This record gives sequence, C-alpha cells and structure tokens, in this order.
Amino acid sequence: MILEDKSLLTHPILFQTPVINKQLDDNPNLVRVTNPSTVWDPSDYGLDKKAIYDPNDPPLRPGQRAYIVTQLDPIARKTLDNEEGTILFYAFMSRENVKELQLRIRKAVFEVSQYNIPNQNESELLIAMHNIYKSYANNMNENLVSKQALFKHIREELDRLDNILVKLVLPTIVNSAEQRVSATYIFNHPFQAKEFPMPVNTSLVGTREYRDIHDVLVGNQDATVNANTSTLHYP
Repeated sequence: MILEDKSLLTHPILFQTPVINKQLDDNPNLVRVTNPSTVWDPSDYGLDKKAIYDPNDPPLRPGQRAYIVTQLDPIARKTLDNEEGTILFYAFMSRENVKELQLRIRKAVFEVSQYNIPNQNESELLIAMHNIYKSYANNMNENLVSKQALFKHIREELDRLDNILVKLVLPTIVNSAEQRVSATYIFNHPFQAKEFPMPVNTSLVGTREYRDIHDVLVGNQDATVNANTSTLHYP
C-alpha cells in the first residue's frame, strides 16, 4: 500500500504490537492517553516494569552509549566470541576496573598470607577477566532499560564479577607466592656442610687384622696392640 499522506508514516499505529492493539480494542479510552506506561507494558517482554521501565527516564540513545564507551576506555573491544560488547562488558574491561582488580587481589592475598605481592601480569589477568565475564555476567537489554536502572545494574554486576574473579584466582596466587618465598629463602640461605653430621662407617669389614692361630694358642709376649686399629704388631 502506498501512503498518500506522508504524515501517516509517524502515526502511532505503525509502532503498535498485538498486545497494544488488544488493549486499545478493550479500552478505547487509552487512545486519548499520552502516558506510554499505561499502554506499553514491559512485562509483555519479560521485563520488570517497576525496576526497569520509567517513562521519565528513557533508554540510552546511540550517541549517549558511544560517549559512555569512550569514557570507559576499555582495554578489550570484543568478547571471546568476537562480538561487540555491552556497556557492562566495556565497564568490566575498562582500565579503571583493571586497577581495581589489581588492588583487590593484592589486598586479598595479604589478608590470607601476609604477603605483599606486586600487580599481576596484565595479559594473564585479561584472559581471566574474559573467562569470568563469559561464564558469570548477567546482561540487560540496553535498548529497553531505562538509564538509571542500567547504571545501577552495571555497578552491582561489576562488584559481583570482581569478587568472583578474586575468589577464583586467590588460591593459585597465594600458592605461587609461597613457592617463590621458599625458593628465595633457599637461594639466600644455602645449606652449609657443618649443618650435616659426618658419615659413620658401621661396617666391620677391613677394620681388624686377626692373630695367627699359633699365637692365640701359645701366646706371644712380645706382641703389642695398636690402640687405634686394634692390629697386632710383632717385633
């Protein structure tokens, strides 16, 4: 159908869904209502109306989203699946959050082991972050969620994901630190020979020269005994 009146292109009916059509059929007075919260029900799309949708706080516009991503300055731009990330992904992969994770890891290691460790290798940390995000992140539809609800969700998810990562890497880092401390101590304090007792020969072989059977029976008054070797000597 060709629309003769170009103004019809902006008519609300073009954006109606079957759910909205049924509501309008059941209650024609809704046509005169301008508040979209009484017509468009987020619950029809699996969303929580009270927590997410607010007609006075619409979702982010593309320009706003692009500005936020730029300000976050993420280290990674794509997920492990080579897909464009959400704002939550960019916030989690931001340089600021990497610094936060380094601090959390160092603090956690000190609390359980009293070791002061340096920052972790950033490349290895990023690999761990990618895997944590893929396995545990909960995203919201940024095209439908109001701004304040989205920002609240991102703050809570960042804290949750950071805690998960620290708990998962903590045992490995502490174990590595303990091994390094032990190796460093051994290197700086090598064992000395005096720390080990001298070997003792407990064998009787070759330690005594036995007397001739004649000397045993008859005796030899001139024979002397060497006190050190218990060997008989004759003049």
